[in-house]
This record gives sequence, C-alpha cells and structure tokens, in this order.
Amino acid sequence: MSKIKPQIKKNNPSKSHYSTGWNIFGAVCLIGEIVFTLFGKKIRKIRKNNS
Repeated sequence: MSKIKPQIKKNNPSKSHYSTGWNIFGAVCLIGEIVFTLFGKKIRKIRKNNS
C-alpha cells in the first residue's frame, strides 16, 4: 500500500492541471467561435456593401 499512495499523490495535481487546461482550451474555443461568428457577419456585410 505504501508504494501505491505516493503514486496517487503524484497523479492528483497532474489530473487537476489537465482538467483546468481543458477548461481553458474549451473557453478559448468558445470565445473563438463567438468572435468568428461576429466577425464573419461583419465581413459579409462589408463584402455586400463593397459589391
């Protein structure tokens, strides 16, 4: 048991860091999608006005 306990202690911080990393990645993707849709609409309006 003494051999298993240190492994669990080592794995816990990496798992929490991994989950927070994925949360940040998800947030960036979500923000990117919103920005892309907003800019996409603006670009389409500008292209229609130019043509």
